[in-house]
Amino acid sequence: MNQRESSVISVLRYPLAVLVIMCHSSLFTLLDKVHLPGSESWNVLNGLQVFFSETIIHVAVPLFMLFSGMLFFRKGLPNSAGYAKTLKKKVRTLLVPYLIWSTFCFFTAVADGLVSPTPLHWLQGLWDTALWQPGTTFNINLPGYPMSMPLWFLRDLMILMALTPAIGWLLSKTHGWFLLLPAIWWFPAHAKFFGFGADSLFYFTLGAWISLGHHSLLRWVNSHRLLTYIASIVTMAVMFYFVYTNFLQTHQIDFRWIPFNIFVVCGMAATLNIASWLVDSSHDKPLLRLSDSSFWLFAAHFIFLSQLQRWLWNVIYPNTELGNIVFYFGFMIAYIPLLTVAYYLLRPLCPKLMSILTGGR
Repeated sequence: MNQRESSVISVLRYPLAVLVIMCHSSLFTLLDKVHLPGSESWNVLNGLQVFFSETIIHVAVPLFMLFSGMLFFRKGLPNSAGYAKTLKKKVRTLLVPYLIWSTFCFFTAVADGLVSPTPLHWLQGLWDTALWQPGTTFNINLPGYPMSMPLWFLRDLMILMALTPAIGWLLSKTHGWFLLLPAIWWFPAHAKFFGFGADSLFYFTLGAWISLGHHSLLRWVNSHRLLTYIASIVTMAVMFYFVYTNFLQTHQIDFRWIPFNIFVVCGMAATLNIASWLVDSSHDKPLLRLSDSSFWLFAAHFIFLSQLQRWLWNVIYPNTELGNIVFYFGFMIAYIPLLTVAYYLLRPLCPKLMSILTGGR
């Protein structure tokens, strides 16, 4: 990995964390609970939410997973001592923050009456909240996700860290052809194995293949810049059409996975090109300064978001379509800077605590 690629990854950390927050800021669940008369026909609001919270945001976590695979193998296949050292480091950078933020979310779920405060439910929620469902009346529906929903990325990443010797060995012994197996599992559907996603395995393995094979992450996408922009716009329009028309018919968010995965790959390539342009034109400085806060945004936003959003909505009570459009965008515009400022205020005030919460980042 060269310096330019490293800079592109750093530039993207903050914007990708912002996309994750946008994903969780939709009003679908909130409006479904309050049953505002006529809200089912608010097609402009629904279309905006489908576009900003269910379409463009889906490049974020695949890019995070791709970068993780690249960074883990950037120095080649680790020996046993190097692997043990890396795992020890990952306990601090991944496991400890995962347990802390998940516990925060567990007590939030307990306070909301979603689950009873038992050690078993805490352990189940660390893996998959669907384990809370059988034989209960708990009001939660996040099958495949842990209790802090965005942290499924950390959960899957920790599993992949344990599998890295096998992934690296298989890639090296097959000269990279092993990548086809996770690709075949991932491409046709959003397949999961006890919650663990095929997409996580594919993108992490792709990143490992890039680093182990000394391939350039940017060479191909930069040489086909216009093609990646056109392809991402076309596939984004196709995906939006499928998701939005299905929502109008069923009031459910559902994806056709082949168009979805094609868009994600095209969108990732276009995003890398935008970041490359920012680095090459020296417009990357603000995003580089903000990159330190990306993990904080990623981990902290979910625990506060739904409660704050619900409270503000009840205070303002925007009962028209225009009012909810303004609220939807206004909340994100205010909430993201608020979290960012909180990070930079808290970091010098309690550096040890913030280091623990962000895994030493």
